[in-house]
Amino acid sequence: MKNRWPVVLSVTALVVAVLGATPVGEAALNALPRNSVGPLQLKTNAVTSVKVKNGSLLRADFRAGQIPAGAAGPAGPAGAQGAPGTSGLQTVFTTSPINSSTTRTLTATCPSGKVALGGGVAVTPTTATEVAITASYLANSTTWTASAQEVNTQAVSWGLNVVVICALVAP
Repeated sequence: MKNRWPVVLSVTALVVAVLGATPVGEAALNALPRNSVGPLQLKTNAVTSVKVKNGSLLRADFRAGQIPAGAAGPAGPAGAQGAPGTSGLQTVFTTSPINSSTTRTLTATCPSGKVALGGGVAVTPTTATEVAITASYLANSTTWTASAQEVNTQAVSWGLNVVVICALVAP
């Protein structure tokens, strides 16, 4: 029986080769259902460029950066002019006197022609820890207003610094 193995293997290989080139072999090849072979069933490097039909792959079949970009097309027509934005950004600071007042309100105003975009307030000096800011708001389109008051009697004199951020804004 030892000497028959090479003969049996040779005959089996011959039958497989012959049947693979006949309609019976073709039918056996088509017996697999569609999409039944995937990455888990394929050995590494089993699919090579020789085995892939030209034109059968899509851009989605490639990782980012694998396909070089083609030549740029002609430039399109220029778009319409956009609306003008802001310009002439400016900050305006207003500082109150530093004294022992118990309440204080202060306003910073934009120069003529400019509108307020925002603003803020700070108590000065920072050692005036018993002073609370009670209001800080855009009073109208050109002014920022802020108020503060002593929560407890303050031994330190204090004041307010109010800032408004202004700009020219196109209509």
